[in-house]
Amino acid sequence: MSELILCTTEDERDQVKLLVKGHKVPLPQRDMAEARKSDAQYDAESKALENTLKNRPKL
Repeated sequence: MSELILCTTEDERDQVKLLVKGHKVPLPQRDMAEARKSDAQYDAESKALENTLKNRPKL
């Protein structure tokens, strides 16, 4: 069974089309690479913030 889910932002500038097959969502390799890149960027930013807070002077 397949289901197509459409989501549009309120300003109608962006739209997501998602095809669900069973309980899985197939993604093109480009999208998977972008997701991994976003995860890596988030991890790096999170680590930088953690280090900043750890090294700040005590008040």
